[in-house]
Amino acid sequence: MAHHREHLVSGLEEMVADYLTVRRSLGYKLAGTEHLLGQFVAYLHSQNDQTLTVEHALAFATAPVEVSQRWQALRLSAIRCFARWAQPTDVSIQVPPARLLPARPSSSARRSAQRPSAR
Repeated sequence: MAHHREHLVSGLEEMVADYLTVRRSLGYKLAGTEHLLGQFVAYLHSQNDQTLTVEHALAFATAPVEVSQRWQALRLSAIRCFARWAQPTDVSIQVPPARLLPARPSSSARRSAQRPSAR
């Protein structure tokens, strides 16, 4: 079973490589994206899992708690873009919803924070 899991993670690594190749052929550089997706695949491997799920994507994106909310949102965005591209090839891949981790608080949250409390 362990060999089977390694093979599937390798399949995910191959899909990441294909994704980067396609995007680069369109003119994108993606150095940071390549690094993040490589880290995410390694994270999945460390979890003994091979499936890109919303739960894993969110856990990976928020793992560095000392960084800004914007950086966490960017980490998740890189995974989401890859997942959207890869899902037609592997329907077990879950695409994290947009705005799951907003890069900044919503305008209603900012307004609530600015209002004095009614105590």
